[in-house]
Amino acid sequence: MKKIWLLLCMICLLMVGGTASAGANYPDHLGGDSNFICVDGHMGYGFYLDRSSLVVEEYNPPEYRIAVNVCEVENPAYNTAIGRVFTNEFAYNWTSRRMYVNSNGRWRYLDPNGS
Repeated sequence: MKKIWLLLCMICLLMVGGTASAGANYPDHLGGDSNFICVDGHMGYGFYLDRSSLVVEEYNPPEYRIAVNVCEVENPAYNTAIGRVFTNEFAYNWTSRRMYVNSNGRWRYLDPNGS
């Protein structure tokens, strides 16, 4: 019984260690440049928001809309070459305290507790 318990503990430690190293593949800033902020990472691709590209499209309180470029980088831990750039639009309603993203022409609510 002790051996089984020890084996399970070792497996858990290996899994936790693997998870921590997987997160290291996506640096917080692309190439150390604080202008490019990591907003997502998936299957070897990091997605970095370009702060200098932010544009206010609508400033009409309580409605606000911005657009920002996001850069896709393959293997950002070892590579800083931007492979693709796309623009995301976001809307925020101060009264309802809700944020939305424009997804294929439709505004989708961004749940702060969601993925």
